[in-house]
Amino acid sequence: MNSFFNPDNPVTVILTRLFDLILLNICFVITTIPVFTAGASLTAMYSVTLRMADGEWGYTAKHYFDAFRREFRQATMLWLLVVFDVSAMIYVFPMLARYEQTNGQLIRNAILLAIGNIPVTVSIAAVIGLIVDLSIHNGSLRVLFMSIFLFIGFALLARVFSAFFRRIFHSTEDRTGHRK
Repeated sequence: MNSFFNPDNPVTVILTRLFDLILLNICFVITTIPVFTAGASLTAMYSVTLRMADGEWGYTAKHYFDAFRREFRQATMLWLLVVFDVSAMIYVFPMLARYEQTNGQLIRNAILLAIGNIPVTVSIAAVIGLIVDLSIHNGSLRVLFMSIFLFIGFALLARVFSAFFRRIFHSTEDRTGHRK
């Protein structure tokens, strides 16, 4: 029975990580309710999921709100500037979570990454587009997706996408040597 309550027990680890994603998702949903904060919310969520991708698990809500406050101004400006450029938006908020750059540099580099990583860019845009399209055209799926996304979906997608961003960022960091 002692092994069941051991924090290194695989079941405990999986349940803890699922709970962290659920908590992260709740933080994201709440802070995205005023739509203009979506950029800060995305940046904070990616800040946490990129840490998770690096194997750094910790105080999810604390890290989220620290990143939200730290990046609020810049992320909000970026959100307002790049809301119409989906390919740049796919990269700009994870990059803001990882690197210190001006808005102009972030937008320029996000566009370069989007162009330089077309398969990933198209795949991420296709997943997001498919979810949105299915939600719009199928009432049953809309309810299902809304339920999933309110519970864990945003954070889970960000975590999956962060695995791809991590690989892209590491290849870029190897060439430039820059990181936040």
